Amino acid sequence: MKTYDVRLCSVGNIDFGQNPDRPVSPLKWKKCNSFAECSQVCLKYIAAWSLGGGTWSGGQVQVDGCQVARVSFNGRVWDMGENEIDVKK
Repeated sequence: MKTYDVRLCSVGNIDFGQNPDRPVSPLKWKKCNSFAECSQVCLKYIAAWSLGGGTWSGGQVQVDGCQVARVSFNGRVWDMGENEIDVKK
C-alpha cells in the first residue's frame, strides 16, 4: 500500500505584524494512506492552530521524499501540474 507524507507548517503573516520567517505552529510530518486523509490531516492542523490563508505554508505531499501533490488551505488537493485531484473517488 502506498503511503504519503504530508508536511504541516506555517509562517507568520506580515499583515498582522508577524515575522514571516517565524512559524506560528510547529513543523510536523504525518503519514497518510490516501490523498483524502492528507486533506483531512491538513484541515485539522489548520483548525487546531487557527491558521489563515496567509499563515498556512504546509500541505506538500511526498512519496519517498519526492513531492507528488499539495493540499491548499481549503483542503483541496492538487497534482504537480496544478490539476485538482478528486479525493472522493
